[in-house]
Amino acid sequence: MPSIQHRGVGWALRTLRVNSVFASPESLQRSLGSPPRLGAAPTPPSKLRRDFRCQPQARQPGGGAESWRNWPVWELTPRTFLPATTVIYFHGGAYVREAISQHWGLVEQLLREVPARVVFPRYPLAPGTHPGPSSSDPEAAPTPSSAEATVTGAAGLIAHWAAMVGAGEVVVMGDSAGAGLALAAVQHLRDIGGGVGLPRRLVLISPWLDVTMSDPEQAALERGDKVIAKAKAFLDVAVPLATGSPSAQSGAVLMIRLISTACSSAPSSGTSFTVSSWMWVTNE
Repeated sequence: MPSIQHRGVGWALRTLRVNSVFASPESLQRSLGSPPRLGAAPTPPSKLRRDFRCQPQARQPGGGAESWRNWPVWELTPRTFLPATTVIYFHGGAYVREAISQHWGLVEQLLREVPARVVFPRYPLAPGTHPGPSSSDPEAAPTPSSAEATVTGAAGLIAHWAAMVGAGEVVVMGDSAGAGLALAAVQHLRDIGGGVGLPRRLVLISPWLDVTMSDPEQAALERGDKVIAKAKAFLDVAVPLATGSPSAQSGAVLMIRLISTACSSAPSSGTSFTVSSWMWVTNE
């Protein structure tokens, strides 16, 4: 039976209509070009910076597998010791949204309860999304990027930490779209080799893998979904933009299709999988 907390969260999500952005192609289109929404938390909150060591990397020019060096990436650790396990976390957001406060809540759980070092990249969103403020701030949003560049950069980030601490100490995690990106990046590492080895574990939280949303059960599932709705609205907007419409170019579905292709088979060579439900909504 769902807990009182679970039912309360469901009621709040329905009341606040958090899925209303997917109600029509027009509402989704408006959201893609608007400034970040209330509740977005793309950078570590003050509580995390106070309670833990929070070190942003120095951003440098880079391309290909080194493109992650020009992303904001934070390394978070407990203040009194350095954990052996390193978790690289890719946040969800349909490839068009920044991290939110719940992502940082999970990061805090990992820091306290595993405990682990957490590496959290602010990876580029899809072209056509709001690019964020133009700034020399090292934590400012990176320029929206293509699917190929983002997956390659994510794989480069994972390879960097595998070389730094040993692949056997690396866990790659993600939720929703971030879980798809995590899986695609590890697939890319598997395919190109490189000698650093694959991470010990992949933890995928409610991974978005059926990105065509063509499963016949989709309609029934959608009726009970409190967060995502009207999947067709996403495709109606993103497909034309991603496939050469003269009016605009958006990489959202191009990114999704590339990631979907990469997710067609699981990586081998000893990497283990954990796939779970949306833990901080149900927590059951």
